[in-house]
Amino acid sequence: MNTRQVYYDAVDSCPEEKLALLLGFFRDLKKLWEDTEEELDMAYCVALAERHDKCDDKYERGISIQELAAKLGVDLEGERDYDDD
Repeated sequence: MNTRQVYYDAVDSCPEEKLALLLGFFRDLKKLWEDTEEELDMAYCVALAERHDKCDDKYERGISIQELAAKLGVDLEGERDYDDD
C-alpha cells in the first residue's frame, strides 16, 4: 500500500470533528513553513548585504561586457543565425 492510500484510509476512518482539527493543524504547519522560508530568505539577504559592505573592492570599477567577451574569446559582433520561420 502506498503512502497516499494510507492517508486516504486514515482520513476515511477519522470522525469529522477530528478531521477539522487536523486540517487546522496542517494549515498552521504550512503557514509556519512559509514564514520560516521568508525569514531564512531575509536572513540570507541581510548577511549578503553585510558581506558586501565589508568588501574592500566594492567601489572598484567592474569589467565591461566587451572586456569580458574578449577575455572569453566571444565575438559580440559575429553573425547571428535567426530562423525566419
